[in-house]
Amino acid sequence: MACLLALGPDYDEKKITALIIHTFYSQRRDINNGLSIEEMFKSWPAIFTEFGFQKHFELLVGIALKENFFKKLECKGEVLIKTIKSVLKTSNKDMLAIMCEIKKFEEVMPIPSASVLIVLLMAYFKEDKQSIFRLTNISTTRAEALKMDLPATPCIIVCGLELFNAERFMLCNGGYIVNDSITNFTDAFLMLFASFYVFNICYPAAASSTLQFIQRCFASINPSRGSKKNQSKGKKASIDPKVVTLVNIVADQEWLNC
Repeated sequence: MACLLALGPDYDEKKITALIIHTFYSQRRDINNGLSIEEMFKSWPAIFTEFGFQKHFELLVGIALKENFFKKLECKGEVLIKTIKSVLKTSNKDMLAIMCEIKKFEEVMPIPSASVLIVLLMAYFKEDKQSIFRLTNISTTRAEALKMDLPATPCIIVCGLELFNAERFMLCNGGYIVNDSITNFTDAFLMLFASFYVFNICYPAAASSTLQFIQRCFASINPSRGSKKNQSKGKKASIDPKVVTLVNIVADQEWLNC
């Protein structure tokens, strides 16, 4: 709980939110001046809490990420999950193990689940879960996690044998653990997603389609041009055609108008 202890024992949502608001421009100055994640963690520990990520993202982008995400998940999550499942069943013969794992989870958790949605999106886009998720033992400590083979881009360390029923998560950025006490998947994923915007980081190529879809259909960030996907030198940024295809598949459900 290093991140929380750095703020003192009496931190709460109101105090974190007020601190982020009052020091936002100083935080942006340090980020834009290239302070490392470790230096930012020491200077601005409040950013790396759930409340800190939410408020900094909202001030930066103008969107309440968590509120928007849950609204979309409740409104169209079930339809989207069913749509992707039907596509995978007819187009991908290697999805049987994933579908069985999801079915087992949904028997005890029937409501639209963020973890199921993200896993299905990554399967649909044929992206590697290891690019943003690293599974480890439930008892893994922060010190032990730092010894893992971690990517330079933000990732979630899942403390459990299965992503669907894990109860503890760590957020890693730049090979540094910035929060080691996240207790549910959705909070961990939204903190991961916000990290790319808060710290001016491009999406990793191995998960860019999934993150672009979340950006457009759950975070309501819909630029007509440009992308946070890491582009090859000399190449113009554009909307991922695979993302456009999936958006079109669910367009008849009025997804974007939800």
